[in-house]
Amino acid sequence: MKPTVYLSLLGLIISTTWVAFGFFQMIFIVLLTLVGLAIGAWLENRQFSFKQFLRQIVTKVTQ
Repeated sequence: MKPTVYLSLLGLIISTTWVAFGFFQMIFIVLLTLVGLAIGAWLENRQFSFKQFLRQIVTKVTQ
């Protein structure tokens, strides 16, 4: 997809949340989304595996 399509979808999502929730709640939603994006990128850079994480927890619980 072209960047034009991505940006138009982003504009649609932002305008819809602004109308539905109000300005400050929309800003809160955008900030939480950016925090989640940053955490996900950080975990991806560290080669985080959720499956391996669950195995470690199950192993510790069952010991």
